[in-house]
Parts: sequence; C-alpha cells; structure tokens
Amino acid sequence: KRSAEAPQHEPRPHMDDNKGTTLKFRASNYPTYFVRHQNNGEVWAAESDGSESFGLDSTWRVVPGLANPEGISFESANKPGHYIRHEDGLLFLHESNGTDRFICDATFQRRAGLSGTGESFESENKPGLFIRHQDARLRVSGDDGSDLFKNDASWLRDEVAAPNVAAAEESDQAATEQAAREAAEKAQQERKQAEQAAREAAEREQAEAAERERVEKEQAEAVEREKVEKEQAEAAERERVEKEQAEAEARAQAEREQAELLAKEQAEQAAREQAEREQAEKEVETRAQEEREREEQAAREQAEREQAEQAAREQAEREEAERKQAEQAAQEQAEREHAAKEAAEKAAQEQAEREQAEQIEREKAKQAAKEHADKEAAEQAAREQLSGTGESFESENKPGLFIRHQDARAAREQAAREQ
Repeated sequence: KRSAEAPQHEPRPHMDDNKGTTLKFRASNYPTYFVRHQNNGEVWAAESDGSESFGLDSTWRVVPGLANPEGISFESANKPGHYIRHEDGLLFLHESNGTDRFICDATFQRRAGLSGTGESFESENKPGLFIRHQDARLRVSGDDGSDLFKNDASWLRDEVAAPNVAAAEESDQAATEQAAREAAEKAQQERKQAEQAAREAAEREQAEAAERERVEKEQAEAVEREKVEKEQAEAAERERVEKEQAEAEARAQAEREQAELLAKEQAEQAAREQAEREQAEKEVETRAQEEREREEQAAREQAEREQAEQAAREQAEREEAERKQAEQAAQEQAEREHAAKEAAEKAAQEQAEREQAEQIEREKAKQAAKEHADKEAAEQAAREQLSGTGESFESENKPGLFIRHQDARAAREQAAREQ
C-alpha cells in the first residue's frame, strides 16, 4: 500500500503505449547516456561508444508488467527472458525465476516525467520509489522533491528496430575465439616469466628468512631484557607501595588510640559532672526535708495551743487537697503536651522525608532532561559534520542513514548489513 506521506504523481496517459515495442531509454538530463546492462548484470546509464555490443546491451522490449499487466516490464533485447528488477535499491538484469518476489521487483508503473519532460517509472511493489541514475548507476529512490532527483528520474525513449541477435552472437563468437588464442599465447609467456620470477623470489625469500631470523633473535633478546627490567621495576614499586601502606596503617592506629583516649577522658569528665549534680540534688532534698519537719512541728505545737486554729488547719487541708488536684491536673496536662509534641515531631519528620523524596525525583527529572538535550545536540552535531558542501539526504524512517554512492558490490554488502 502507498504510504500516506509518499508524494502522489500523475499516471502517464495511454498506459499501453509502446508495449511490445523495442526501445532505448536516455537520461533526460544526459541525453547521450543510455540505459544498458553489463556482463555482471548491473544496469547503468552509460555514454554510447558506438559498438554493436553497446547497441544490443542498451536495447529493451517494453512488455506488459509481469506482476500487473497495467504496468510494464523491461526485457533485454539480446537476453530474452531477462528483465530489469530492483534488489536492495539497485537495478540488475536477472533471468526470471517466476517467483512473486521477482515479478513484483520487475514491474513498474509509467508516470509523466517528474522533470516535466519524458516519462518516469515507479516501482510496482515499492510505491514512491522511482528509477533514477546516480553516479551513472541505476537504482530506485524516493522522491525528495529536489530538481536533481526529478531530472535524474526522467527518461526519454527512442524507438528502434529489433536487433539481429543471431548475427551479433556470431560476431561475438569469432571475437571470443581470437581473444582466446591471444590469451593462450599471453598466458604461455606469462608462465615463463612467472617461473623466472618464482626462482628469483625463492632466493630473495631465503635471504629474507635468514635476515628475519637474525632480527627476531635480537628482538627476542631485547624483549627478554625489557621483561627482566620490568619485573625488577614492578618489585621495587610493590615494595614502595607496601611500605607506604604500612606507614599509613601505623598512622591510622595511632589516631584511633588517640581518639579512644580522648573519648575515655570525656566519659570520665561526664561521670564526675553527673556525680556532682546528684550530690547537689541530694543536699537540696535534705534541706527541704528538714524544713518540712520544722513546719510540721510548728503546726503540731500551734494545734495544741489554739483549738480555734482547728478550722484553719481544716481549711489548710482543703487547700492541700486542691493543690494536689491541681498538681494532678498539671501532670496530666504535661503528659498530653508531651504526646502532642511527639506527634508533631513525627509529622515533621514524615514531611521532611516526603520533601527529600520529591527533591530526588526533581533531580532525576533534571538529569533526564539534560541527557535528552545532550543526545539531541550530539545528533545535530553529527548531521552538521557531513562534508560541508552541496547537500545530503537523510532517511525519513531510518534517521542517521544518508544517501551515498559507492561501487555496486560494496553497496550490496552495505545494504545487506543495514537490512
């Protein structure tokens, strides 16, 4: 199915024009360059050399599409049964094997020339990809909207008579036999030269082997010396490191002992201060007890002297009861305030923990945003580090992949790895 983002192109009127006709196709922007196949099956846009073989290799029969009769297929005029098909983005001349994959790869739809002249050919099974030449090699590529693409993907056709394939084959056979004889004579001469070169090479190899053996022996001795020196240096380094470690441990032990002594002195000082506080509290309690005893004695004496003071004592007892009740209420109030204080401290601790967790989440979010910005900057820098001249074309659905040219074999291997 056609991608929703693929550019739409007008179909060429009269779709059946030239089907079954023998044609040549020229690049609209290089009119002297014709579509031809070469012995290895690759399809190129090449300038004519006027030879008969070039004329045969650049002649095609336009037939109804193998996968869709509304489309067209390009059959070689001098290799019947062989059709232009795309494979890994490049065009090849292959013999039809009748598989669905082959007949779809070998079927194209004719469109009005993208440049406004001639005609263009869109892939049947890869809509949006058009036959174009790039560095003379024919391939299928997506329309990027540039004038360069539109010109490279537009073709002019020349109708020609069907070639005399049989006569051409006889001429080729004679030329092949002559070339075979010349090749045999050349091979005989090359064998003699090769034998002489082999003898000279054997002598050189013997001399080189002796020299290599001497050099290797000297290198082995040098390596052995370096190994001994390295081991001695490593031993000295280990001894130095061990000595430094021992000194560091001794210093650490002295520091620990000093810290323990200081802690012991601090503990003794705290104990003395605690004993002094306890003694002072005991003296205060003793004085308070003596004072209470004197007051009780005075109260008893006063009770014996004055009967009238009985009412005062009863009033004092009531006041004492009220004081105790007040003390009890004060104690309960203090307990409630203590519980409230503990609850408030616990709530404050939980609030602090929540705020710390929120702070950690904010730091994580900032770090993620920074990493995302760094990644985008790196990708932008990578795109800006292209050649700096002309323009480059990056894949829409495979960011980081750019259109480039290279020899056909390397291109197929690279395309296979990427696929």
